Amino acid sequence: MNKVKQAAIQQINGTVYSLEFDDIYHSSSGAREQAHTVFVSGNHLPERFAALKNNQFSIFETGFGVGVNFLATAQCWYENRSNDQAHLHYVACEKFPVSSSDLNHIIQEYVFPENITKQLINQWPSLTTGYHEIRFNKESITLTLIFDDIRSATNNLTMSIDALFLDGFSPKKNPDMWQEDILMTLAKHCHAKTTLATWCVAGSVREVLTKAGFNLTREKGFGQKKHRLVGQFDRIPEDKQAIRQERYFPHISRYLKQSSVKQVGVVGGGIAGSLLTYVLTQSQINVTLFERGSHIANAASGNPAGILRPVVSKDDNILSRITRRGFFLTKQLIKELEYHSSELIAHYPGVIHLAKDHTEQITQQDIVKTRHFPTDYVTYLTGEEIKTRFQIDHPLGGLFFTQAGFINPQRLCERAIHLSSQRLTLHLNTEIQQIKQQNDKWLVFNANNEQIGEFDSLVLCLGANNLSVTEMLGLTINRGQLSLFNHPNLTAALPVLCKDGYIITLPNNQVLSGATYDHELDPNPTITNHEKNQQRLLAILGKNPLAFNSVLDRIAYRSVSRDRLPVVGELSQKGLYCIMGNASRGIVWSVLNARIIRSLITGEPQPIEKTLLDNLSPQRLFSRHI
Repeated sequence: MNKVKQAAIQQINGTVYSLEFDDIYHSSSGAREQAHTVFVSGNHLPERFAALKNNQFSIFETGFGVGVNFLATAQCWYENRSNDQAHLHYVACEKFPVSSSDLNHIIQEYVFPENITKQLINQWPSLTTGYHEIRFNKESITLTLIFDDIRSATNNLTMSIDALFLDGFSPKKNPDMWQEDILMTLAKHCHAKTTLATWCVAGSVREVLTKAGFNLTREKGFGQKKHRLVGQFDRIPEDKQAIRQERYFPHISRYLKQSSVKQVGVVGGGIAGSLLTYVLTQSQINVTLFERGSHIANAASGNPAGILRPVVSKDDNILSRITRRGFFLTKQLIKELEYHSSELIAHYPGVIHLAKDHTEQITQQDIVKTRHFPTDYVTYLTGEEIKTRFQIDHPLGGLFFTQAGFINPQRLCERAIHLSSQRLTLHLNTEIQQIKQQNDKWLVFNANNEQIGEFDSLVLCLGANNLSVTEMLGLTINRGQLSLFNHPNLTAALPVLCKDGYIITLPNNQVLSGATYDHELDPNPTITNHEKNQQRLLAILGKNPLAFNSVLDRIAYRSVSRDRLPVVGELSQKGLYCIMGNASRGIVWSVLNARIIRSLITGEPQPIEKTLLDNLSPQRLFSRHI
């Protein structure tokens, strides 16, 4: 993916000027007024929001800029929507995002509701490539920012568009934004009621939009612009829209489904199933959760602590991209859950990935130099810096993920389930032995072959377990053993330390060491693995293992796919989904996985790009199996 470059801007003569494009972000006659006239009114949003009967409305904008169009739309939504259950999804692409300090300074010049502007400023993301999400929970708005090139963003888009904002710089200054293939691709995400608005009335743009299926009208412009353009995608009858998408755009058709699912069954009450339950119930979906144990989070999700950190690579590969997206989404959800209680779920002392040899040291240094990640995301610390800051002797240095840390998985699951209670039916000590599809419903049966549930959709979050329908995924099971120690003089201020395993310094003078990776599935802790974890205290912390007292050893099992990526999406039958193969990264992936499943069920915009979705889908494993 392309690297993110911060926008170079100046404020002059009542507008914001782009140094990259030698063009202005908005008219000097008034940014707020231009946004309302051209985009909000041009797409008839006040009337459409007031009359909205669906549970969601989705907008795509080709250039987010400094957020004026979004703020105007959010204000319109706040003032006009009549359906309290409805949610606004606003997705915007931006190749050159502004810094948080520039945004904070610029946004003060505009008159928008303070509750919305403050949330936008406070949640402005790190400038890393890909999807970023800002949630306005009280206003029922989700802003998804895609920091990427417009062609990459549109080619990987997985959403159905209700209103389209074409707001790039002038075609003469930024021709890439207005290319025929981009506009034609966007049209393939439109339906019979999709509207379009733009300030641009260039003949070449009008010609392409007409060819793509929009009926266009020139209307009175704003400021110095004589005209502006509005349009409606009404050439395809509404009842033929699904056929059109399947025929002409089959590679995204499965991500554009909309349904009225109200009853979902979830099998498995670990971190995957618990967070999925929370995410679904937040969208007014009733969930029945089946857990084979006596309480939720009883397997690997019951570990004393787990690491929350992203992964980086020189080529920003698939693993790096999904862990980055999962990392930010998980932190966001944890903050949401912690708001409802004084008890902390997460601690963020940072995570250091220590270089194990000179080759890895050079690789880590190259990643930081070539990828240009923000320093608030990841930076390289020399051995001297690590020793000075943390009194850890490791001459080769390591990557420091400054926003990362560790969580209490069981507390995370319990809080999620507690906040889902109004729409949740929980069945503990219930093992599902069989599932069956009948008349577009999914039936589940217990160990006595008794039917105990009927659902519109069913999601299998089986952890290290399997049903016959998931055996074709070819997942393998690995065993892990971790060890908890006590030390009277251990500081809790240390970051999490990773190097062929990990060391997590916990409160109360405790330290967690793990985890082994074994193919033998012995359910009992072994002395050999305990000693491996004990030796990490010396190898990573540099402390004598004999100075630590053993508190407990714990065994858990991991489900691992052939490519070591999670398996998330629809299985071979309609309405049957899975979240499996999380390996040792369930903490950083589970919120992302849950959001993917919710989007597949509800038809809301997906939280990641199509390329990543395809690489997580169960279909990739079925095709390899065949």
